[in-house]
Amino acid sequence: MSDTEMTISEILRDPMIRLMMRADGVSLKAMKALLIGAALAQRIQLASGERRNLRDSNSDQKQFVRSLRVINVHAQTHI
Repeated sequence: MSDTEMTISEILRDPMIRLMMRADGVSLKAMKALLIGAALAQRIQLASGERRNLRDSNSDQKQFVRSLRVINVHAQTHI
């Protein structure tokens, strides 16, 4: 983890983020599910890109965004 990146635990404890979550009506459980899902999707995407030697990074980015949307919908329906 670099000095500028927060861990999931740090994000969930951050007072400013917690205020934004409260204002947006996002539960701690939903936010945690979203962050874990995004981290897993990123790992899968990176592993996939490494196998293909990052041939088509634009396509990879689009697929990653689609994955995040699916994870977000899943997290919202399981609050």
